[in-house]
Amino acid sequence: MRALARAAALILTLGSALSCGSSTQTVTSPSTSKCQLTAVADPAAFGAAGGAGTLTVTANRDCQWNAAASGNWIQLGTQSSGQGNATVSFSVTANPDPAQRRGAITLGDQQVAISQDGAGCNFTVFPLNETVSPQGERRTIHVTVNSAQCSWSARTETQWLTILEGSQGSGSGQVVYEVQRTTGPSRGGELTVAGQRVIVMQAIGCSLAIGPTSQTVSASGGSGTINISTAAGCPWSAQSDAEWISITSARSGTGSGTVTFGVGPWDGPRRTGTLRVGSQAFTVTQNSGCRFSISPESSSVTSAGGSGAVAVTTVAGCDWTAASNAPWITISNSEGARSGIGTVQFTVAATTGPARSGTLIIAGRTFTVTQSSGCSYSISPAAQTVPSSGGPVSVAVNTSPGCPWTAAAAVPWVRVSLGQSGAGPGTATFTVDGSPTSLPRSTTVSVAGQASVINQDGAPCLVVLSPPSVVVEPGGGSGAFEVNTPEGCTWTAASNDGWLRVTGGSSGSGDGTVSFSVDPNPGPARTGTIVAGGRLFTISQAGATALNGARLH
Repeated sequence: MRALARAAALILTLGSALSCGSSTQTVTSPSTSKCQLTAVADPAAFGAAGGAGTLTVTANRDCQWNAAASGNWIQLGTQSSGQGNATVSFSVTANPDPAQRRGAITLGDQQVAISQDGAGCNFTVFPLNETVSPQGERRTIHVTVNSAQCSWSARTETQWLTILEGSQGSGSGQVVYEVQRTTGPSRGGELTVAGQRVIVMQAIGCSLAIGPTSQTVSASGGSGTINISTAAGCPWSAQSDAEWISITSARSGTGSGTVTFGVGPWDGPRRTGTLRVGSQAFTVTQNSGCRFSISPESSSVTSAGGSGAVAVTTVAGCDWTAASNAPWITISNSEGARSGIGTVQFTVAATTGPARSGTLIIAGRTFTVTQSSGCSYSISPAAQTVPSSGGPVSVAVNTSPGCPWTAAAAVPWVRVSLGQSGAGPGTATFTVDGSPTSLPRSTTVSVAGQASVINQDGAPCLVVLSPPSVVVEPGGGSGAFEVNTPEGCTWTAASNDGWLRVTGGSSGSGDGTVSFSVDPNPGPARTGTIVAGGRLFTISQAGATALNGARLH
């Protein structure tokens, strides 16, 4: 009987181990001559998540046994050996792989089969939404999967998205893609990564340029046009930041276009405003329409100086300035910027110089100040004497720099030779002719409006006879000679011989003529004289015996 028992066959009854759900596994085996056991696993098949089960062991009371798991994913409870009937608990860990796995619990030389389903591929894609700049970027999408055996792919049908890395992969990995630069409106595209949609939004890349960027209009107003350059589809809008600038057309649009604006008349100060097209600023400057008047427009003051005031008329807000162009005219209520109606007060300094004129510039208008001359003059010497021979004489002028003066003589025998006119201190030089008379003479010259006396001594009374002598015939005769001497010089003429007589001009003053007669000579040759002005006039007469006679010359 014992031999038959040892030869008994192992009866193995298996439930389906391939499907998820409860199953049992029964093993009956003669362990020894006294041990025959049966083991049933409940369940024997597990889902991917794993779980707990029990192994029911049926055996003779004296039958000892040991249980062991074939893989570390099957874990036995605290009781893994025993004797006789027993229950052994076990657990199955989660299966991370997509493939089914099989294992067993071994009792002696017998095995109870345990199976577990694959987990399936679970993909996590991050991020699923991306926002990128218009300049374009490279971005990375992370793919996380529960098994390295899980394969996936990445693709895109958006032209401006390019997959650079990771178009195919297994297990966890990443996809690197590039976004092209855009100069157009905002746009969206998508990638498909591991079966999931990744949305990529790219911000607006529109660049907008305007031309021109500024314009100046007159005070009477005007209009202008702004040209807009941008890519097709790029939106823009225009607005005025100043109430006096109006947009007259095209407040908004897409793509390239134009904006027109208008500015009305203006009678105030210069002003500036802006139009904005997108992020671009267009500057409009309107010239000042301010008008100014001043009263009075000129002033005359004496050389002692003085002060005055100028009224400025304009509208409120119109700025103006007052400044002096002459150092001797001072704005006494401060120079600088003013606004609206106002008054400018000024002071004129005293002067010792020539007449002068200066200006104030007030609100763009010219105010003229005229000041009379403050010049005073003195000359030296007041009088001087020159010899009868004449010569140069000088008169010094004392006055302030810049003061004009002239010099002049009243008689022809005095002439201005240097310094006929001048300005400031100087000298006038006169040339005095020699005196033709023995009498002293005097004249007055004018220098800088002052009189200076020039006295000249008379010439000495020098007498010259012409001719100094004559020869006459023996028969006698008559003749004459000239007496030359300065005017005013008196003289007399007398004969020193009885046969020689003065017949005319026995006295005179200045130049004159002396006439004489000579008696016939009955004897030898003879010589006689006439004294005229202290000079001797000699007469030689041939004797009566002289051949051919002598003629009076």
